[in-house]
Amino acid sequence: MKFSATEYKEFSRPRYGKTNPERIENPLWLAAISGGETAYQIRMAHDDTNSGEGVGSGLSSYRELPDGPVWTWERFGRSTTELADGRLIHIGGEHEDWYDLDFCIYNDVVVEHPDGSFEIYGYPKDLFPPTDFHSATLIDEKIWIVGALGYRDLRKVGETQLYVLDTQSFEIAPVPSGAGQPGWLHRHWAEPMGDSEIVIGGGGLLEHDEDGAEVGKGNGGCFVLDVSSGSWRQLDQAGPAMLGLSIEDYHRLKSPRLGKANPERVENRFWTAMAQRNLLPRRARDLFGDHGSDPTQEERKALKSSIRPIDEIVWTSVREEEAEIELDDGRLITLGGAYDGYGRDEIDNWVYSDAILRHPDGKIEFYLYPADVLPALHSLHVTWHEDRVFISGTPDRTLSAHWPQFRSILLELDLDTFALRRIGSTENNPDDMIVAPGRLKEGTQNQLVFPIIHRWKGDPVRVTILDLDTESWSMHVIEP
Repeated sequence: MKFSATEYKEFSRPRYGKTNPERIENPLWLAAISGGETAYQIRMAHDDTNSGEGVGSGLSSYRELPDGPVWTWERFGRSTTELADGRLIHIGGEHEDWYDLDFCIYNDVVVEHPDGSFEIYGYPKDLFPPTDFHSATLIDEKIWIVGALGYRDLRKVGETQLYVLDTQSFEIAPVPSGAGQPGWLHRHWAEPMGDSEIVIGGGGLLEHDEDGAEVGKGNGGCFVLDVSSGSWRQLDQAGPAMLGLSIEDYHRLKSPRLGKANPERVENRFWTAMAQRNLLPRRARDLFGDHGSDPTQEERKALKSSIRPIDEIVWTSVREEEAEIELDDGRLITLGGAYDGYGRDEIDNWVYSDAILRHPDGKIEFYLYPADVLPALHSLHVTWHEDRVFISGTPDRTLSAHWPQFRSILLELDLDTFALRRIGSTENNPDDMIVAPGRLKEGTQNQLVFPIIHRWKGDPVRVTILDLDTESWSMHVIEP
């Protein structure tokens, strides 16, 4: 991205809209969206040596300085809502934090069309203040914008910020928040319930202490906003209404478990509800009032993949490093994987020994495996060879301590029964960590080549080769 000095001065800074809404045509902003440049990259490309006078105040006045932050599309705390016609509606968000030269909280609405084009709408500051860490819930043709963290000088602690966006005209209107409102809510979740209500939970609240200073606390309850009246009510547990399970069923079904057969097919209504919605454990805890105790300092220092026993953990289908296998008939198998939460969410960290089978019609099946069949594995990779499927992974050092450490294992998945079989043994294994899927060795029909981790800069490049006829492994050095 490169603009003339005159253009850069005219277009590089954020500004508020003059009307409700104002369609803003800004070539630099549009280029920043399509090009993905950060504010810092835009500055450097235009030799912008702003000294940063006024930075660090955390106040909205810094945003309004002629040499204040540079406009950017790189933000967090922004909401994205998909409309029925395929458009994406992006609202507000924040770039960096108060100490950064380009710290800015935005109050714009950006419409992303299916063809890749964008429209940018601005709003007066006194109509729609800079908003971040809010929720955006679509009901009919309106998006209800609830909560915000916002600039310190614009917060109304004790109230809940509430606006509604018309997705046809893009006008924004404030909505008076009635009795029972949560307070200055931010970083929460929200979803519709029925035709005219929004359930809101989680996140944090800001309050004033006895000296008038702002203090934060967690939002321990669920609130229901009736959009037809603007009234609020609090629910101790919203889970029964949202997920269709009783409190008793939640506590009975909430946790992962290991299989008793290879595999054991199980029915679990809680897992099904979680997988259908791809919900995080924290959402389930909020819905059922099961907040759990925060991690202790000792637990945080332990550096374990799981700091709580299995029956205290809330199951989720949202995972990292899982193996995904798409079948010819459209079914999708997700095998293993880890949930790796941060902060309070560490209490639900777990490495799974199960498989989730999703059908094209939305049906979901669950298969469990004993730990000696499918141990807790990291860095799973899928290798196809003809009609055979192999999964490589490295055993977790705490949950699978009895397996070879820092060495991958290879499993074969039977696509008819979903049974798993280990290829090799403790003595016959890849002898190091596999880092990518395998491939057929050139000139052979029965040897798969797997790349091995490159630990030190001076080490040679190595691969491990599996002979499918003998199921034996051999290590090889790749000549430079």
